[in-house]
Parts: sequence; structure tokens; C-alpha cells
Amino acid sequence: MATEFQTARLAALVIADDSPDTPLVLGRSLTELQIARVVSTGARHVVCLVRQISPTMLGVADNLRANGLTVDIVRSIAEAADAVHPNEAVFLIASKVLVSSATLGELRAGGAPALLCVDRDVAPTQFEIVDATMRWTGYALMRGATLRQVANMVGDWDPASTLLRQMVQDNARRIVLTSAQVTEAMMTIRDSDEAINAGRKLLDADTGERDGMGSYWCGRPLGRFCARLAGELGIKSKSIELGAVAAAVLGALVSLTGWLVAGLVILTLAFVGKSAAARLSSALDELGSSGPVLRGTEDIAAIVTVCACAATLASRTGQWGCLLLGGLLIGAQYLVRRRIAPFRHARWTSDPLSDALILLFGFLATVPVVGLFIAAGHAVASMLWLQRPVSKSV
Repeated sequence: MATEFQTARLAALVIADDSPDTPLVLGRSLTELQIARVVSTGARHVVCLVRQISPTMLGVADNLRANGLTVDIVRSIAEAADAVHPNEAVFLIASKVLVSSATLGELRAGGAPALLCVDRDVAPTQFEIVDATMRWTGYALMRGATLRQVANMVGDWDPASTLLRQMVQDNARRIVLTSAQVTEAMMTIRDSDEAINAGRKLLDADTGERDGMGSYWCGRPLGRFCARLAGELGIKSKSIELGAVAAAVLGALVSLTGWLVAGLVILTLAFVGKSAAARLSSALDELGSSGPVLRGTEDIAAIVTVCACAATLASRTGQWGCLLLGGLLIGAQYLVRRRIAPFRHARWTSDPLSDALILLFGFLATVPVVGLFIAAGHAVASMLWLQRPVSKSV
């Protein structure tokens, strides 16, 4: 039974709160974030129950459909039941709460209808009471047949409360979050202060990227700031990423013309933009990740910039060892990027952003050859350090 339910097609029923007073999180409505979260957990059919269809909701639906998902916007529980197949497993979302993907995965993994609950002593008062000891967070996993069963009932009733009572009668499994889990995995969004805190928490979450020195100490804080600003302006991560790629190409072309400082500045901004795009995409669970061509363009632009710096310095100073330093930097950086994957955060190792910053500081300090030497030495040292066994990694 559990296996059959786990392998059924996964859908989601979102009972949306479309009140104009609902605060935005990073420029997105709570409903958008909830839909994105269940889609990232595996839902491929989304039914959104709203009182009134808004242009924003239509835009969200169009974006999901463009990514191959099935989206239905309905105005009654009967229409929702018609849109869901009885054999589908259905996430139910009916609260001003956003939970983590890991918690949704736990809710799904049990293989039977389940309710996500919290202890009554730590639950916000707006959570509906399940029994004397716990309240319901508004998240559940049910069968499509349950939705049809409730839709056939006669009377004027609240769909979320009725679905809850039906699942309680069906002895649905209850997952009870501890106080620590509530703090870590659940964000209640009822006012602007809670929305701001939720946005910060989403941006602080790990993006899964492997960080070198430049990315960790410079890209992360600046990327977080830019991602928050972009979110409030409603800019999508894909647009930021395309802008970052264009900046990287421009930086490489400017460097080839001999304007090395300007090229390095533009390249640095490109890598900050890349970090902002990754952080915003992770925070908002945006669909449509970039392909390998886009991901590799910035690295190629960095290689071209290093070559331009080495060649220009060699011709200007007559120190042809700059070509050797440039080759060492590119080769060591390539090996570092291949080796860094098993490490969680190699916070002091060389990466393209740290190389660009070191070279830039060298030019600004009027010792560009020294900057190239330090960047190459740092890359080689990082490569040697990463050769140690993975079991000793930090």
C-alpha cells in the first residue's frame, strides 16, 4: 500500500490566500512560494483554489505551464475535485506558512495520508486544533479520492477544515514537529516583519554551491544583498544570470583591448551576479536551471581575461615569465575546480573570483606582476592542498 501511494502521480491543492494585505517575500506572494516549494518536491500537477482569479496568479500559472507542469486555477472545491484524479497523491496547503523541502519530503515519504502538525504549546494560535495535544500547520498529504469525497458533501463549510476532519476520521498519520524543527523548517508569514525575516532566512539557506575564497568571502555577502534587492524588484534569477554572462563576455573583450582594470572590474561584477542568481533561484525554488553552456561561459571569460593580463604585462614590462605565471594560474585553477567538488566549503582555496580580485588589487597597487604572481601561487597552493584525502576535508 505504501509503495503504491508513494509511486502515484503527485499533485498539489493550494487553497490560496489572495488577500491584498498579504505581505510579499522577496517580491513574491506566499502562494507563489508555496507552489514553487511543492513543485521542487516533485508535484507535477498544481490545482490552485482561489476566491478571485488575479493577473498575478495567471502569470504564475503560465510560467509553470511553460516548464511542462499541469496547472488548474479553480474557484470551488468541486472544481478542484474534478481536476484531480482519485489515484493521485495530493499535497494540501491551506495556511500562511512555508515549510522546508526536507519537511515536505518527510510528509511524502510515509506512503499514507498524513498531517503535518505541531505541539499545541508551541503552535501559533491561528493553527487549527486537531486534538488536545496538537495543532495542524495547514500542510497534509491526501488521496485524490478524499478530495472527491469531501466535494460530494452537502452544506456550507470551509474546505480546509472539512478536509482536515475527513483525514482525522481516516486515521491519517501525524508528523509532529518539535520546537526546534518549527524554528528551523517552518516560516509563518502574517505581516511585513515576518515576511522580511522569511526572505532573509531563505537567502541564508545553502545553495549547494562549492565555494572558494572569493565566492565565500565576497560573492556570498554581495550576492545575498543583490539577490534580496532583485527579489524585491521582482527580477527573476534567470535574468540576473544572463546579465552576469553578458558582463563576463564584455569584461573579457575589454581586457583584450588592453583596458585590464576595467575588464577585471566587470568580470568581478559578473561573478557577484552569478552568486546572486544562484542564491535567488535557490531561495525561490525557481524552475529552469541554466545549461552547461551558460555555466561555463563565465569561466571561459575568466581564462581569456587572465591570458590578456599575462600577455599585456609581458609585452609592457618585458618580463616574459608573466606568460608562465598566467599558464600556471589557468592550469592550477582548472585542477582546483575539478577537485573542489568533494569538499563542502574550501574557504581559502583559489577560485575565479578570488583570482580576479587579486589581479585587480595588484593593478590598483601599481604592482600588477606581483598580483599575477600571488594569484598563480595561491592557485598552485590550493591545488596541492586539495590533493589530500577527502576524508580529511573540512
